[in-house]
Amino acid sequence: MIKATTDVNGANLRVTSYSVNSLNQYSGITTPGYKDALGAALATNSVTVNGAATDRKVEYFHNELSVNNVSGPVYQSVNVTSVTNSVTGNLLVAPNSQSPVYDLDGNLTSDGLWSYTWDAENRLTSVASVSAVVNADKRKLVFNYDHQGRRVTKQVYVWATTDWNPTPVTDERLVYDGWNLLAELNATNNVPMRSYLWANDLSGTMDKAGGIGGLVALRDHGLGVYHFTAYDGNGNIMFLVSAADLSLSAQYEYSPFGEDPSEEQGGNHLYCFVLNDATGKVDPDGAAPTGLISIGEFLEQTSVRDAKALANMRSALRVREQSRTAAVLGERERVESWNTTFAQRTLQRGEFARAAYEAYDNLQNFDAPAQSFVKNFVDYFRDTASGDVAYADLDAIGVATERGQSRVF
Repeated sequence: MIKATTDVNGANLRVTSYSVNSLNQYSGITTPGYKDALGAALATNSVTVNGAATDRKVEYFHNELSVNNVSGPVYQSVNVTSVTNSVTGNLLVAPNSQSPVYDLDGNLTSDGLWSYTWDAENRLTSVASVSAVVNADKRKLVFNYDHQGRRVTKQVYVWATTDWNPTPVTDERLVYDGWNLLAELNATNNVPMRSYLWANDLSGTMDKAGGIGGLVALRDHGLGVYHFTAYDGNGNIMFLVSAADLSLSAQYEYSPFGEDPSEEQGGNHLYCFVLNDATGKVDPDGAAPTGLISIGEFLEQTSVRDAKALANMRSALRVREQSRTAAVLGERERVESWNTTFAQRTLQRGEFARAAYEAYDNLQNFDAPAQSFVKNFVDYFRDTASGDVAYADLDAIGVATERGQSRVF
């Protein structure tokens, strides 16, 4: 695998190459000694980068920095000057040759710039600059988690003379609503540093898609600035836009690959997707591959009585907010109408299981056959959660998830 850029004339390829091992992990990375400095300034103003002229396209400017990264990582100083304005910073450039190292769980432990430490639950607990990085740029980040696996603290340390300074330069405490991050607080005095505003995620509820696509805005309390979010079709944040002047505050890019959040419970291979069966299974949140089954197949696996009991469950979920009377819960017209479309839909086992668990919490709303069916199904699902046998429901899924309270297991 290679990634290439060119000079302003489309020539002189700058090639970044990658090699992979039998587990599809990067085993080698070769990074050329060049970095691009890009930005925008008034088209009438001259711009220099480290004293050198830049290529211009109307207001945009570009300069290619040459970096000697053959012997190791480089902490490159960068100065951009436009008329009387001047900004200086630094850029950490990876060494020309990197050999990533992984632990037996597939977690990256070293990449030539950073060393990574993971706990027994495969959670990242620390990230530290390797010794080859110059002291001025060395950083160490330490993370802690609560019993639900949520990151609750973040500390950042800088290098002292011979070791890490024992006092963190950044010490944050993270506060959540479920899995949605509400605020980052100064751990010393609990003063808000950043806070987050959430609305419905991709599921149309507050949390059924894990909050993906649901972040509306964030506030930087130190600067007094608000930023709005912009998403792609997968719910990934692509941009942050300043509420003050609608300028672009940040831009993000994403790889098509990600690690399985279910970890070893989903199999030994942490990067395996839907058991290598992308045409027959789905996994919307990474929790568990879900087989698809037609309602016709479902009817072959269950009795007509169970099907009608399931319809009763659907009917009960639909009307329970209006009435809890036995007459309404046993309304046969709803049952028969629903059953006429019973064999025409294909749905997901996991989604029905959520509806079943919702129903299980409200058994008093159902008649005896429905109660029996729900109990049996929940017991069945618990016993076969890792198998491929699938049941499916129709409207009970939508009703349960619309309410935003169905249990995620």
